[in-house]
Amino acid sequence: MDEKNLAMHKVEVDNTAQNASSNSEETSSKHLSRDDSDHVSIDPKAEQKLIRKLDFVLLPLFTLIYACNFIDRTAIGNARIAGLEKDLDMHGFDFNIALTTFYISYIVSEIPSNLALKRFGSIWIAFLVISFGAVAIGSAFVKSFGSLLVTRVLLGFAEGGTLSGLVYILARYYRRHELVLRVGIFFGLSPSLAGAFGGLLASGLLSVSDIGDVQRWRKIFLIEGIITIGFGILLIFFMPADPTVTRLFNDEERELAIARLDADQVVKTGGRKEPTTWKLVLRSFNFNDIPLLSRLRTLTQGFGQLGSVIADMADKRTTSVWTYLPTDAPDFHKGNTLNLITSVISCVITALGGVYILWENRKRDRGERDGRLEGKSQHEIEQLGYLHPEFRYQL
Repeated sequence: MDEKNLAMHKVEVDNTAQNASSNSEETSSKHLSRDDSDHVSIDPKAEQKLIRKLDFVLLPLFTLIYACNFIDRTAIGNARIAGLEKDLDMHGFDFNIALTTFYISYIVSEIPSNLALKRFGSIWIAFLVISFGAVAIGSAFVKSFGSLLVTRVLLGFAEGGTLSGLVYILARYYRRHELVLRVGIFFGLSPSLAGAFGGLLASGLLSVSDIGDVQRWRKIFLIEGIITIGFGILLIFFMPADPTVTRLFNDEERELAIARLDADQVVKTGGRKEPTTWKLVLRSFNFNDIPLLSRLRTLTQGFGQLGSVIADMADKRTTSVWTYLPTDAPDFHKGNTLNLITSVISCVITALGGVYILWENRKRDRGERDGRLEGKSQHEIEQLGYLHPEFRYQL
């Protein structure tokens, strides 16, 4: 190729590159615009359309996931009514001990499970669902109190990271002021759906023929476990991945989703996950856990399984671990009193927390936390997180 043709070819290549760049910028700016300070302005209509899509896909799916979690966790209550304690020669506080072992492993597994979720992605949730479904099936074949304890420990390990994992995934899709409502929806609906469906299913299973040696309460664990595993297998294919790679979005929606994440961050990351540090690992637990974990269902033998459905719908579930003891039956004054006290304390702490948030945000508005940036490198500033003076708490 002579010099003249080579020059003409170079001009054509440059023009093609400029056109491609121009088209790319035009596409990427369809729902986004930037000012001179590189501040991203999000198209409200496009954002609302994206939020509706997220609500339509994520909320029903996450509600079903946590409902399966709750069904398998509380199946032991229906099994107890159907004769589990008698068949396994359980007495006194044995049932409470079985529940306690579950919550010990449940709590211990949360942090490791969340770390695995960050490492392997949202498919980890599918693995958890399959795992606690498998444990539920195993529970159908226990022959002693000791073997029941083993299944409860394994169930706790399998289920422990589910709720926190689902919340983490939602936080990768929703902005902070949108998140609480969405968590409240699936967290609030799931137990009611699980109680109604689990009770009805248990009642139906007890009325059908036995499956070989799988009789009475064993059928509850077996069938509910099979249903859960089937759902978990489907999740392998349909569980949305991280917003930076998920097939749920087209290119424009993905760019908008990442811009939404950046809009809530003082230090923009372009959708990248924050590195795992001990600061992120540390967790705190409050009095909300006591009334929540103590509300495992149990009912008098006279009402049976259908009664448990009515109890769930009326939000009158009782018993649990050590706040509701058989020696305190039938009125459970001690358990109800403890729940009342801790709920009141929780309300007080929540109110005080709200006052603190308003106070702290006002101090940051006045620039009284700006000194935290002095003498710090860019990396140190990026690691400040909520301590960054431009961070604002959501009330």
